Amino acid sequence: MPLDLTQVQDLALANRIEIERELGRRSFWHFFRMAWRYIDPAPFVDGWHLRAICDALEALARRDFRELVLCVPPRHTKSLLVSVCFPAWVWTWDPAHQFITASYDQRLAVRDGLKSRRLVKSAWFQQRWPEVQFRKDQDTKTYYETTAGGHRFLTTPGSGVTGHGADTILGDDLHNAKEATTEISREEAREFWFESISSRLNDQMTGAFGVIQQRLHNDDVAGHCMRKGYHKVVLPALFEADHPDAYALDPRVEGEPLWPARMPLEAIERQRQTLGAYAFAGQQQQRPTAREGGLFKRADFIIGEAIPPGVISWVRRWDLAGTEPKPGGDPDYTVGVRMGRLPDGRFVISSVIRERLSPLGVEKLLLATAQLDGTGVTIGLSQDPGQAGKAQIRALTTMLNGYMVVSEPETGSKFTRAEILAPQVEAGNLLLLRADWNEEFLVEMQMFPNASHDDQVDAATGAHRLLTQNQQGMLDLMRAEFRDAMLKRARELIAQGQMADPEIAVATGLALEEIEALRRA
Repeated sequence: MPLDLTQVQDLALANRIEIERELGRRSFWHFFRMAWRYIDPAPFVDGWHLRAICDALEALARRDFRELVLCVPPRHTKSLLVSVCFPAWVWTWDPAHQFITASYDQRLAVRDGLKSRRLVKSAWFQQRWPEVQFRKDQDTKTYYETTAGGHRFLTTPGSGVTGHGADTILGDDLHNAKEATTEISREEAREFWFESISSRLNDQMTGAFGVIQQRLHNDDVAGHCMRKGYHKVVLPALFEADHPDAYALDPRVEGEPLWPARMPLEAIERQRQTLGAYAFAGQQQQRPTAREGGLFKRADFIIGEAIPPGVISWVRRWDLAGTEPKPGGDPDYTVGVRMGRLPDGRFVISSVIRERLSPLGVEKLLLATAQLDGTGVTIGLSQDPGQAGKAQIRALTTMLNGYMVVSEPETGSKFTRAEILAPQVEAGNLLLLRADWNEEFLVEMQMFPNASHDDQVDAATGAHRLLTQNQQGMLDLMRAEFRDAMLKRARELIAQGQMADPEIAVATGLALEEIEALRRA
């Protein structure tokens, strides 16, 4: 008996379902393409990078390698691939597979976890893989189990993972972009990934790790993954032939966008203007230090042969350390930056002292430098928190008796403090006196915040802060009071008649002409 139209359609549908079932199981890329309409209402826009990410994740699932790091710009569908579709796809051929997935924000983790769960429960998925079912008594927003013994647990850095194991652990954006400039935030994410969660694999010999994120700092989780040898796929928004982590299969030419259909060149350039050079280099180009420099660009610093005349105020700001170098160690430096403020609003750095010394050596350096600078240069000291910091400042201030000393606790992150100086540098308002210290200073400024040391940056930003931000009036007042005190002291020494004028000038920091004028008065 011939088949009627309904029977033909049913048979065609059954054949299609069986074909898609097998094709979807075999290929994550084809699964993702078929699943798109069930995870996102927007029309699918193809891009070669989507296939590249799918291929890398499939290789991880098949255990071609066991550690993967993917670095992709924002808004390029990475979370839909990693956190929504990938666990669902693995369950099509291994419903007993167990996952832990993590994100810096619990809300984002739950959002993608719910999308993935809805995908598995959809009629489309259930028609093709009906063996994948969730247990009714273990089906919550942050934890759900399959009837075959698989599960997915959603977590965040800082949250506990005790009692949960996994065959595959995925980290999707482990850093908050707004907080990744702070070492505390980066350290929390690194400790979570490399210490807390790394022990949660069911089998240390066969389990797998996958990290996907935009680059935010040289010391972010992705950077450490690369240095530990993870298989890497790095896809910058604009192609760079000399990218340090270039993807060998990237088919683009120099300057070509990653996904021109969704993120054309003009959109990326708008991001460049909005983010600034440093953030663009990390978030869009996946190289946390920009080609031309990060927050500070070398070309923006102006080096002169002489100090412009008319400096209004001088400060010597110190960033203190107190550890002598030992074999294999790399301690911080004690740095003193002497900066002056010019009448036209520009600034000049005339001297940078950079030494590794013992605590006693630091004290000797501060006193010797103060004697060379003279009393006309305000000494700025950073105050460490707590009673120990206060005690140190009291001791140093006592030692520097006869010089004007200003101490202040550091507030905000190093990056936030440096951002205040950056516009002055970019505008060409910071001059450097040509000297031997220039090169080391410029290298550290250019590499900040990814350099091994940032003592010179801290000292320079502290000096600038002392000369600006409504503190100039305070400094002028203190300087006037200090000068009055030195004039009074000079009169007393003249009256005692025990010192010659040059000796009085050295003792008070006044000019010899001023001492002679006081004697005549």
